[in-house]
Amino acid sequence: MNENKKIIAPEKRRDIIKNILIVFLIVLLILTFFSNTIMNHSLPEIASESSISGSLTEKLNASGIVESNQSYEVKSKSNSIIDEIKVKTGKEVKKGDVLFTLNTEENTELKEAETLLKSLELEYQKMLLTLPKNYATENQTIKNAQEDLNALIAKRDEAVSNQAENESKKSEYNQAKSELAGISSEFADIQIYITSLNTDDIYSIGSEYSGNIIGYYEEYINAQSELQKAESELQSFMMSPDVSEEVIQSLQDKVNECSEYFEQCQSAYKSEKSALRNTLNDKLSYLKGESDRLNSIINNYESNLSADDILTVDALNEQITAKQRELETLVIALEDAKKQDNLESQSNDIDIKAKHEEIEAQKLVVDKIKKKDSEKEIKADYSGIVSQINVKIGDTVIPDEAVAVIDISEEGYTMTVSVEAEKTKKIKAGISVDVLNDWSNSINADLVEIKNDTQNKKNRILKFKVSGNVNSGDTLSVSIPCSTGRYDTIIPKSALNEDSNGKFVLIVKSKSSPLGNRYFAERVDVEVLASDEVSCAVQGSLNMGDYVITTSSKPVNSGDQVKMKD
Repeated sequence: MNENKKIIAPEKRRDIIKNILIVFLIVLLILTFFSNTIMNHSLPEIASESSISGSLTEKLNASGIVESNQSYEVKSKSNSIIDEIKVKTGKEVKKGDVLFTLNTEENTELKEAETLLKSLELEYQKMLLTLPKNYATENQTIKNAQEDLNALIAKRDEAVSNQAENESKKSEYNQAKSELAGISSEFADIQIYITSLNTDDIYSIGSEYSGNIIGYYEEYINAQSELQKAESELQSFMMSPDVSEEVIQSLQDKVNECSEYFEQCQSAYKSEKSALRNTLNDKLSYLKGESDRLNSIINNYESNLSADDILTVDALNEQITAKQRELETLVIALEDAKKQDNLESQSNDIDIKAKHEEIEAQKLVVDKIKKKDSEKEIKADYSGIVSQINVKIGDTVIPDEAVAVIDISEEGYTMTVSVEAEKTKKIKAGISVDVLNDWSNSINADLVEIKNDTQNKKNRILKFKVSGNVNSGDTLSVSIPCSTGRYDTIIPKSALNEDSNGKFVLIVKSKSSPLGNRYFAERVDVEVLASDEVSCAVQGSLNMGDYVITTSSKPVNSGDQVKMKD
């Protein structure tokens, strides 16, 4: 069987192995190429710009509503219906131009004028029906004041007769209160001394009571100390084996002697302490009795004291003087009232005459409205720009109701904006600003004033002078130049990102591979130094020439692989 097998030459075998290896490498290369292509299709596609150095003008953006420096309201002179509107908002009109044509209706203004006329005539009739003035209340008040004055005089006379007796009782009362205050203080001191004695706080006892007890106390304390010292010395020698019996006996005799002396001092101190306690208790009992006696005098005086007794003759004289002045004031007031009423009567006659004249004037108003009722047009009183039209065809208008507003364009326009005070530090009045939403490029704006915002203390008011193709009520967005500076690193605003950790940019980093360069996003934290509409100057670990990601087809995080846009 082995003879039937085909023998392959070594050269041919090498060619076969070589061909197999070539095919394997080609397949591996194809698979690697396609895997890289597939991966590139899944990567986020980004656009980038390089950071540069240069100058940057920082600007502050703000928006506000344009207001006319002077305007006037167009009003109808009668009740009418708008039949036709001849103008549009923003249209320039001349003095005398027809703004609206009217279709007059039933004149409510005339009805109101006639109603007022009837009301005035009714008031006139009522003014003719005034009642004569009655002074019964004022006379009764004066009578009551006179009676009160007489009662005070009688009470003063009675106080004069009882003055000596009352003064004696009051003197005794005041003396008792004074003595009670001293006794109360001494009573409290004695209680403290007793407490001090019971706790052996001998030095806190007043010198008027301590006497010899301090000496007894100090002898007692010294004897106690000597006894403790002798007992300690005896105990110390008894612990030593080398001490003779004679020494021990000598020390024991000293202890006995000190003990006997201590007992004598202790007995003497206790005896003196007991005697002092008795003295203090006796004093306490005495003070208690005196306190009860004085309290009895005070309570008896106060319980029998009436409100009238408290009043002195001088006090009653003051009340009498006050009441006399009150009575005089009431009398003068009554006389003044009578004079005033007389004047009011004369004034009422004048008012009646004036009311009659008012009625006559209102009759003229009614007649004038009747003549005005034929008005068919509303015309412009001044030249200017129509900024508001407040009605539409078919609306009913009444007098003094603004149907339109015309801005007197010759007077110009202004715009005010409230911004944070911190943002205005680099701004100066007198500069021209860019109008961002001026599509016709025909509006000029100048910053003319910077002042504090009284409504918001943290803000300031920017006032702009506006001219050109603008109307009252237009909203303008302006860009205000703040300052120009040179910065090392400037990037597009679209590259700036922010999260909870602060502001950052994503820069593009490249890494070499066998299949070419691969690109990755890397986060760099930055601090914004200045900015305008499109760029911002930053500070951080970012160098001039670094490529920052401005846009991406998918969200990109630091470390993600990205694909550069072709």
